Amino acid sequence: SAVHPAGAPALREMPRRSAGALGAPEQAERYARAALARAPGDAESARVLEAALFVLERWEDLAEHHRRSVSAEPDRGAFHLRELARILDERLDRPAESVEVLKHAIAEAPEDLAIAEALAKTSRRAGDDALFRQALARLIEMRATPAGRAEAHREMGELLLTRLASPDAAA
Repeated sequence: SAVHPAGAPALREMPRRSAGALGAPEQAERYARAALARAPGDAESARVLEAALFVLERWEDLAEHHRRSVSAEPDRGAFHLRELARILDERLDRPAESVEVLKHAIAEAPEDLAIAEALAKTSRRAGDDALFRQALARLIEMRATPAGRAEAHREMGELLLTRLASPDAAA
């Protein structure tokens, strides 16, 4: 049955009350999904769903939510790609898949420092020395502080010293 648009704010309030006052993330998830079914683009309901899935440690569901949100919220697409990559790497132990998501994210938002940082971290964890080197080179250019640039230079030096036979090996 159709819900009048005026009903959407009330639906958004229910998950907040459920998650906050009652401490019931399962109910919060149910209400957030109901709100999104009635108002699919509602950002507040999406946030409640994200929080509930996080509290419930439902990582596959949270990853899928971020995957869908890339197209549902194009203005926050880079954020959702970064979060998807973080979940794949840190919670689901799938760093190679995370790297692929981050490659897409950096293509979408080349000036996003958080994505560049994540790509460096994840490519290192995935053992992709060539991509790690490229990510560090990007960080050397992007980091605003001398200390941040120095850290990226140091990591590049460590990579070249310990994992690559020559500076051109990963180029």
